[in-house]
Amino acid sequence: MKGNLKYLILAVVLAAAAYSVWSSNSNGRSSKILSDFAIEDTASIGRIFIDDGQGNTVNLIRTEGRFWVLNDSLKAMPHHVLLLLKTFAGAGVQSPVSDASRENVMRIILADNRRVEVYDRNKKWIKTWYVGRSTQNSQGTYAILETPEDGLSTEPFVIEMRGFRGYLTTRFHANVNDWRWSGVFYHPKLDISSIEVRLPKRENGDFKILIPKDRKENLKMMTLEGEPLEAPLINLSTYVEQFKTINVGTFKLEMSDFQRDSVLSQTPDFRIHVTDYDGNEESCDIFFKRPPPIYKEYQGLSDVSFDPERVFLYFNGELALGQRPTFDKIMYGRQELMGQQP
Repeated sequence: MKGNLKYLILAVVLAAAAYSVWSSNSNGRSSKILSDFAIEDTASIGRIFIDDGQGNTVNLIRTEGRFWVLNDSLKAMPHHVLLLLKTFAGAGVQSPVSDASRENVMRIILADNRRVEVYDRNKKWIKTWYVGRSTQNSQGTYAILETPEDGLSTEPFVIEMRGFRGYLTTRFHANVNDWRWSGVFYHPKLDISSIEVRLPKRENGDFKILIPKDRKENLKMMTLEGEPLEAPLINLSTYVEQFKTINVGTFKLEMSDFQRDSVLSQTPDFRIHVTDYDGNEESCDIFFKRPPPIYKEYQGLSDVSFDPERVFLYFNGELALGQRPTFDKIMYGRQELMGQQP
């Protein structure tokens, strides 16, 4: 109880301090009521920075390609970014905050908010949203606006997004693992020139497929040494199609460093290397995973050697988990593609 009381007192002190800062800022920097939350020209946005107030931040930078850069080194989920841009474009004020609640709402938002800074393509600050909690009916979101021209608004508002019922707070999360692109292989237009597959634990399982740009009738399968292999065209075509989208299951692994090192010290079951027409290369090592202990408890499954649901993946210097239904589609040796028994 004493510990909880201590944190409660601290929260009250912080809220009071935040409100004092707002009062000082609003008196010194702005006397305006700012309600123009929307950014209709989302094509002008070049950077979005989110701080959730809990020590987590994400920094999203627009590039000329399909992916935004996340925290300088990762690819961001395109549909997450698109959702933010749609939110900026469709945002508007649902209602002002009543006079009786204004100061209390302002204190709460400034003490507990998700700060969302938006910049243009020339790195110029456009505006900042301080996104608070949802309204009591969960159909609106408390927020404060700040702009470089007018400073911090003297009024909070309840904002909403046109065409959407609900609150917006959760859209501005700052968990990097939830933001990062989960793709291992992503070639929706099948811009692939070659696929090389190695099976280090299986003899004579390795193969390579060459895919010319007029790929329909000219797929070629061969050994890694270049000797031709005969396989039905339908098998090769179906296999190549799987590389349109292959995604990770999760990067969140409840493992110790020792357990990670133990996995990576093993020989992978598959090594897959993909090259596109521009010469870009992607590689992924796949490791069969031991089955969870729960499988041993079911009759008839006591002899299961590998987890039937997940595999370990190692790519881009990271260990992750993949779903078997996804990766089973590309875990083939040459015998399977040739219609033979492995």
